[in-house]
Amino acid sequence: MGEQSTDPSPEEADDGAKVTLESNDPVTVVETFYEALYAPDLEMANGLLHPESPAPMYTDEVVSSFEAYTHKLEDVELVEESDSSAVVAFILVLTGGEGVVRRSEVTLEVRTDGDDWKVWQMRR
Repeated sequence: MGEQSTDPSPEEADDGAKVTLESNDPVTVVETFYEALYAPDLEMANGLLHPESPAPMYTDEVVSSFEAYTHKLEDVELVEESDSSAVVAFILVLTGGEGVVRRSEVTLEVRTDGDDWKVWQMRR
């Protein structure tokens, strides 16, 4: 008697999908953004979007299509950086349930929001 339950509360049980930002630099922000999208951790992903970004916020409906894939970022490189903006290039590797692999070259612009780096938009 008097024992406390060690079962996690629903909020604690959900922590498996929570993503944390390890450092505030352009490359880590981009890597964490993609990790959050595919976790999915919408709170973190949308929190890493610049508030004035032309990119839309992510919804459950949008990221539900990501669940069919595992992702990996390869050859991540900071290609430009100034005081308030930076460009990060990488190859996004998506692997589908049947082992189909899709590789895409991606270039993202990140900008500062106060002292924090945030994802601005994809560059073409």
